[in-house]
Amino acid sequence: MTDSVRKLDFRSKLTHKQTLAWDALARSDVKEVLYGGAKGGGKSVFGCLWCFEKALDIIKLCKIGSRKHPIPVGFMGRKRGVDFTNTTLETWKRFIPEDMYEIKGKPAEIIVCGRVKILTGGLDNSDLINKFNSAEYAFFFLNQAEEIDAEQIGELRATFRLIINGVKVPGKGLFTANPAPSFLKDEFILNPTPDCLFIQALPTDNHHLGPEYIEVLKDSFRNRPELLKAYLEGSWDCLGGFNQVIRDEWVVIAGKLTLYPPAVKKLITCDPASYGDDETVIYYMANTEIKEAVIYGKKSLMHTANVLHTLSHKYDGCLIVIDVCGCGRPAD
Repeated sequence: MTDSVRKLDFRSKLTHKQTLAWDALARSDVKEVLYGGAKGGGKSVFGCLWCFEKALDIIKLCKIGSRKHPIPVGFMGRKRGVDFTNTTLETWKRFIPEDMYEIKGKPAEIIVCGRVKILTGGLDNSDLINKFNSAEYAFFFLNQAEEIDAEQIGELRATFRLIINGVKVPGKGLFTANPAPSFLKDEFILNPTPDCLFIQALPTDNHHLGPEYIEVLKDSFRNRPELLKAYLEGSWDCLGGFNQVIRDEWVVIAGKLTLYPPAVKKLITCDPASYGDDETVIYYMANTEIKEAVIYGKKSLMHTANVLHTLSHKYDGCLIVIDVCGCGRPAD
């Protein structure tokens, strides 16, 4: 590997939608981009090319020379480390020039031009997640991000504080995903902030696939209309009933409901006792909550009747419930 870093022209190889995402990530007012939303949109390739280009840009921006210990500048991953290794990392090896990087360790560290390195792995690795607490990165790329929970990337988003040779590197985040119920739909499609953009890419946008790929998709998912609409047309709505106990649209509808407080039922209950060691127990209750209690022993039934009458008058003539029958007798 030579000491010089040659500049590569990736833009000329990008599709129109990839170019839109590339330019969006270069904007100073954009912090995160969700790219994709269907199968065959060139998501993984785009992510690998963008991460490699970011590493080269940081080397140039911060004037980083060859180093014995390359500087960590970013992270690439998926929910499961094994999936990243078997898919995304293999895509990297296919499209990135072999003489400009080397891969070391497990999880893999991609060392670019002997100067900086990109950490990789899965968010199922607790040791890796713990490292995010003290890490300082300039970018991250999460592939198949629909698999990931929002809580899993909180620490990763907080790593955007990288300063090299006195230069603060702006933080950027790239998510690629297929349509699926996840936090991505809310954050990038339904309720996006100005610094978060969604760039949709369909298989029809990717001229590298060829027309036969569309037919393969149609044939593969002809009995699964929800999946076909998502993978071919990029629909984020049609999967609301696919493989879910609680559908997305149900949650949306529930959030729009106006809840009224339930009616409060008030009553006075009485378990009377006249003589002996038993006690008369009287409760004024609002639903199941006891608001007032009157408990006494060795009092006449007329005394109890007067107590109940007084309480009923006090609480707007509410219902009186007696827990025994045949109590009527002449006054003592």
